[in-house]
Amino acid sequence: MAGLKIQNLVKSFGSKQVLEGISFEVADGEFCILVGPSGCGKSTALRLIAGLDRQDGGKIFIGDSEVSERTPRERDIAMVFQNYALYPQMSVYENMAFPLKMRRSPRWEIEAQVREAARFLEIEELLARKPKQLSGGQRQRVAIGRAIVRKPQLFLFDEPLSNLDAKLRNAMRIELAGLHRKLGSTMLYVTHDQTEAMTLGQKIILLNEGKIQQIGTPEDVYERPANLFVAGFIGSPQMNFLRGTIASEGGKHFFRSGNLSFEVQDKEKLRLYGGREVTMGIRPEALIPGGGPLKGQIEFVERLGAETIIYVKAGDMTLVMRVPADFPKKVGEEAAFSLQARGAHFFPAGNPNY
Repeated sequence: MAGLKIQNLVKSFGSKQVLEGISFEVADGEFCILVGPSGCGKSTALRLIAGLDRQDGGKIFIGDSEVSERTPRERDIAMVFQNYALYPQMSVYENMAFPLKMRRSPRWEIEAQVREAARFLEIEELLARKPKQLSGGQRQRVAIGRAIVRKPQLFLFDEPLSNLDAKLRNAMRIELAGLHRKLGSTMLYVTHDQTEAMTLGQKIILLNEGKIQQIGTPEDVYERPANLFVAGFIGSPQMNFLRGTIASEGGKHFFRSGNLSFEVQDKEKLRLYGGREVTMGIRPEALIPGGGPLKGQIEFVERLGAETIIYVKAGDMTLVMRVPADFPKKVGEEAAFSLQARGAHFFPAGNPNY
C-alpha cells in the first residue's frame, strides 16, 4: 500500500483544456472520492493516474516514487471500471486469475490468491460460472476480486456502481466500505453521485470545469461549502439560493431579498459581506416550520415516508424545505417558518466558483 500525490496535473484534448493544474494528496490507507458533474475531468484524472493516458504537464507520485512516465503495469495499481471488463469466454476463476497469469505467478500462488479473494468477497460458489450467468452485483464483485488478487499499492474505481439499480447500489456501497475497512488499502473512487461521495469518502475532492473547488471531509463540504458550486452540488434536495443584500437597521443586521428578511448575527459574515450584494444559501432542513416570522404558500408536497419535502412560494421565489413525515399542511395552505442561524451560508454574488 502507498499514498498518492498529484502535482499540477494538466491535460488537454485538442484546444480544450480538461484539467487545469490540479493538485491533491491521498494518504496511505485513505478512501478518497473524486466527485463532480459529467465532463468535469474526474475520469480523465483517473486515467492519467493509471497511466492509460499521458498528462501534458504535472507529476504523479505513488508512495515515494514518481510514476509520471511509467507504463500502467509499472505503476502497481488495480482499476475497477464501470462496465466490469470481464472476459466473457472465461470462468469467474479464470477472470480473477488472469492478472496473476500475466505476471507468470506460480500455479499454487494463483490458486491461493483467487480462493482467498473469493472467500473474502463471498463468491466461492461462482468460480466455475461464466460472466453471463451472473447478476450485475456478482459481476462487480468478480471485477473487484480480480483487482484484489494483485495486491496493488493503489485501487482506482471509475464509477463502478453506475450500471446497477438503486437497491443494488445501496448494498454495494456498504460492501465497498466494508472492503476498505478490511483491506486498509489506499482507494481513489470517481463518481458523479454525491450520495456515494458522502457515504463512502473519508476525503472528498470536488472537481468542476477541470479545477478543484474544495477538498475536505464529507462534513466539511456539507457544513462549510467553499463556494456556490459546492453548495449547490452537495446536498439533496439542493440548497436554496437567494440574491439580496446585508443591511443594518436599529443596531441589527438583516439579509433582505424582495419581501423576505432574515436577521444575521454572525460577525464574520457581517465583516465580509456587510452592505454588499450577496447570495445566501439555505439548506432545506434549516427552514423550520411553525410560528416563524416568514410566510408562504405551499405549492407542492413530496411525502417520502420517513420525511416530507415541501415547496413554498414566498414572494417571487420558491423555497424547498425538509420537514417531518407527519407535516400536516397541504398544497394551497399557508406555511410559516423560521431560519436556523447555522443554516445560512453567504457567498459573493456572481461567479459560482468563488
